[in-house]
Amino acid sequence: MGPVGVVNVGMTRALTLELGTHNVTATVVAPGYAETGMTASLTDHQHEHIRSQIPVGRAARPEETAAACPYAMCVPPSTVRVVPVM
Repeated sequence: MGPVGVVNVGMTRALTLELGTHNVTATVVAPGYAETGMTASLTDHQHEHIRSQIPVGRAARPEETAAACPYAMCVPPSTVRVVPVM
């Protein structure tokens, strides 16, 4: 998980600490490297370098991240839940 993901998890934990006494839970969907418009400008070498560090050897697709959201919302509530994607 990169720095932005760590910040999102930290913010979610803080929200849970503040609102947990009111029966509020929080969930983070934490996508890894995904092929999107933001990554389109990377060179082939950069894409290959990143993919070589991913166990499944490929980038996530945006629809895979989107598919994790309903799952994250329908599992039993917990204090903090992080759903990694890829």
